[in-house]
Amino acid sequence: MLVRLRATRVPMGRVNHPSKNPVYAMSKAMFFKYKLNDFQESYFREMNTPNPIFLKNMDEWMKNFLWDWGTFADKYRIVEG
Repeated sequence: MLVRLRATRVPMGRVNHPSKNPVYAMSKAMFFKYKLNDFQESYFREMNTPNPIFLKNMDEWMKNFLWDWGTFADKYRIVEG
């Protein structure tokens, strides 16, 4: 599991540099990992960069994968079953 996390975190940091925004990093990493550039308009495809409108929409989707663990732990009691 740890190896898989590192394998995902490194490319996210690379495509997101110098920004520190994790949502944006996730969106860009998924864009490049799944080769979504192949399905864009020719202008963005030739530049090999995500369409900013598409990337903004992906940011909205990616927000669902970030949790505030402190708030979650305060709201829900986690017990071992």
